[in-house]
Amino acid sequence: MKPIGPLLLALALAGGGCSSRADRPADNVVLVSIDTCRVDALGCYGGSPETTPNLDRLAAGGVVFENTISPVPITLPAHCSLMTGLNPNHHGVHYNLGHLLHPDLDTLAEQAARHGLATGAFVSSIVLDRRWGLDQGFSEYQDDFSTRPRNAFGAERPGAETVALAARWLRAHRRERFFLFVHLYEPHEPYRPPAEFAARFPGSPYLGEVAAADACVGRLLEVLRELDLEASTLVTVVGDHGEMLGEHGEDGHTYFIYQSALRVPFILRPPGRQKAVRVERLVGLIDVAPTLSALLGLPPLEGLDGIDLGPLVRGATVKAPPRSLVCESLTPTRYGANPLHGLVGEQWKFIRTTRSELYDLTRDPAEIANLASQDPATVAEQQRLLSERIAAGPARPAGTPAPSVGADTARKLAALGYASSPLAASDGLDPEAADPKDLITVHCAHTRALQLIETGDFAAAEPLSRQVLAALPDSWEAQLTMGKVAVGLGHWAEAVALFERSLDLKPAQFEALHGLGKAYAGLSDLERAASILRRALPLDPEPPLAAVDLACALLDLGDDREAGILLAQAEHVARSRPGMLPEIARRLEECGHPGQAAAIHGDRPTVAGRKPT
Repeated sequence: MKPIGPLLLALALAGGGCSSRADRPADNVVLVSIDTCRVDALGCYGGSPETTPNLDRLAAGGVVFENTISPVPITLPAHCSLMTGLNPNHHGVHYNLGHLLHPDLDTLAEQAARHGLATGAFVSSIVLDRRWGLDQGFSEYQDDFSTRPRNAFGAERPGAETVALAARWLRAHRRERFFLFVHLYEPHEPYRPPAEFAARFPGSPYLGEVAAADACVGRLLEVLRELDLEASTLVTVVGDHGEMLGEHGEDGHTYFIYQSALRVPFILRPPGRQKAVRVERLVGLIDVAPTLSALLGLPPLEGLDGIDLGPLVRGATVKAPPRSLVCESLTPTRYGANPLHGLVGEQWKFIRTTRSELYDLTRDPAEIANLASQDPATVAEQQRLLSERIAAGPARPAGTPAPSVGADTARKLAALGYASSPLAASDGLDPEAADPKDLITVHCAHTRALQLIETGDFAAAEPLSRQVLAALPDSWEAQLTMGKVAVGLGHWAEAVALFERSLDLKPAQFEALHGLGKAYAGLSDLERAASILRRALPLDPEPPLAAVDLACALLDLGDDREAGILLAQAEHVARSRPGMLPEIARRLEECGHPGQAAAIHGDRPTVAGRKPT
């Protein structure tokens, strides 16, 4: 049977029933995304009511979509789908690094702005930094994390601060029609809920984080009431993706495309109050943009993968044909495995990879029993449908280059489990490539090792890094990770060999060159260290630490003039980055230059000079 496309399904939805509510468009929209939010963490989806009282109250006066699927378990591409109504193969963003949302794609914010709405966005993580193009259409896009300290997991703003900024914006635009987007990052690893929520959920810091996010939503709803905007504002809360929490061997997300990583909450409360509606029909994150556009009374966005769910929101009795949604993860290709492409239907879940998987979600929602070998006919049909869905419409290659990413940002994202360089998008399978299921332990070990490296626990990172290197001896990234550990432990000769091998496998890497220079400095080969660090400098436009390491080598070589220039430049850059000046001072002290370190600590201009004897 020929698959039914989104347009036909949209027509079917639009044709059923009539609404008991007025069809007057909403004046305003508030869209909240809660990062890494498992659907079963919410009380209104079967979780504990103690966790999400505010979201549960929102659901009690709105529409709860019980079966909503994200196309990808990764923050940036999921948000690109949220804002465009397109799957990753159509908007071209498959990962958090390497490519940005192309400016010629239309977003919900751009459409709202064209029709006179004020547009504001307030995000809580560097992962949604404007450099990736998600700011398109927003007159204000608040992603300034300069006042936030960085940790091993990157720059993150507490949701309470994000909501406070959004509330200020609401007060300024209360007399205009508006579209407000608020991104909350709390449930994302590391799970460190505020003390109040940590005490309430002592056995589950993840649920403590979800509860903290719920409190932020509650505060935002309070502001709408205070400003007398509740009766004119449509409020939507969605998750961008879920979290595995150890299921199928994955601790976090990004790797597998099982339901725990893809099924997300989707609650929509129209202006004012209404009787609660629960929708069991399969819907997608890609449906949010066309639905909100229609409920605002805007002209429909063209050529989308998503559909307008407005008739369901209005309570219409709708008969529609079965639907299936595509999903993907390219993360396994980071380790030389095949990618994961899937098709989620009302009954069947199909995952195409080296050893394909088939699950009957009606009987096996936890995806435990792989039926692929038992039902080859259904596998063949699902394979055909998936291929048709991927091929349908013009695919956008992942070729829009993103701005340069400095090593500091790359390291922070890597500690979150994201690749430290862009992954190539591929719809095909390599018959010689590994199955992703066989490398999940390697992925988890590598992610944990990177987190330990960022916190400075090199001894704990060593066995994990050696495990990854043993599994992937020809991986430039495995060599690089082990090299970082060797530097941290002072194993200079081993570090030299590891970094040189990594550069053989992938030339012109900043981190490998920087590490190699530090390793040669550790071996007291200062001439070679300086030469390599000079090669590293132009490859890293963001942090100044490589310049500091080069300055240290030059000071030891007696070149005070060039060292002074480098330290002055590094100090200038560091003053705009919280926590960087102490890091520079620490590096100078470690290299045996306490005078320069004291100048940094004392907030005085750095003056080059030989280290005291």
